[in-house]
Amino acid sequence: MSDAITATEEQTAADLADLKSDQAMTNAALRLLEGKSPTAYSRALAALREDTREWWEEQLTWEADDYDEDENPYCADAASLKRFLERKILPWHEKELREVNNRPLIRTQAFGQAVDVRRLERLSRYEVQLDRKLERALSTLLRVQQLRADDSPRYPFRQNLRCDCDRDAASSGGPEDAYAAPIPSFLSHTTTC
Repeated sequence: MSDAITATEEQTAADLADLKSDQAMTNAALRLLEGKSPTAYSRALAALREDTREWWEEQLTWEADDYDEDENPYCADAASLKRFLERKILPWHEKELREVNNRPLIRTQAFGQAVDVRRLERLSRYEVQLDRKLERALSTLLRVQQLRADDSPRYPFRQNLRCDCDRDAASSGGPEDAYAAPIPSFLSHTTTC
């Protein structure tokens, strides 16, 4: 990804030419391997680019348990080299070609999104709106915490509005006595009728 952003057009063109050259050499080696010549393996190996040959030689040093479960180990023969080129090198070429061909698009998107004024303006509006909501929530929280910390009731109008006549009826064992709830201490002020 960083190559796509930092690469110049000249570097991209050079990388694309290099990949196409490597791909052409790999295709030439595959054509040699399709022939049934006894020298096909050595000729195909010589036709490959040096770094592809090094990758192949490194694959040959792998032990059987280094491979994935569904993958057969490679041997130094034409069939294994062909399988290696078709399963490893050609897909790698395709992936690299896609990345190099998409470098201008990635660069345009990365730089375009970083400088898009409309998006920045919309984000700044959201930021201001969220800041205001956070300030309101914090001030509400602080007020509620202050109310809980105070010993005296803040709201004097929240007194027990039961009158003495209700208390007399409740003590007589009437049906409403069964439903009488305990009254909190700060609401225990009674009024007389």
